[in-house]
Amino acid sequence: MLASQIILSIIIVFFILKITINFFVKKNISSKFFIFWLFLWFLGLLFINFTPLLSFLAKKMGIGRGVDLAVYTSIILIFYFLYLINVEIYELKKRIEKLVRDLALKNLKNKL
Repeated sequence: MLASQIILSIIIVFFILKITINFFVKKNISSKFFIFWLFLWFLGLLFINFTPLLSFLAKKMGIGRGVDLAVYTSIILIFYFLYLINVEIYELKKRIEKLVRDLALKNLKNKL
């Protein structure tokens, strides 16, 4: 096992422990979110420790190296999550605007 595989595996195990603590102890993430991230990190562990599998999948998809497949997939996922975060921020902004508007109207009615 290469040193980079060991270091990356330790980092991923740390992330797995972190989301597990957040789910079971702090209870500040949903079960859907927990399962998704747990799956994603275990998939990362699998590909780090079994690099021929990633290379095999890359070859089947017409990509030269397994690392390239991992980078392409990561970039696509990052953009998708940025999109989801943007949508969520927009929805929160609209809810805050409605709340402020309703509070302002309520305060105006109370003063009259």
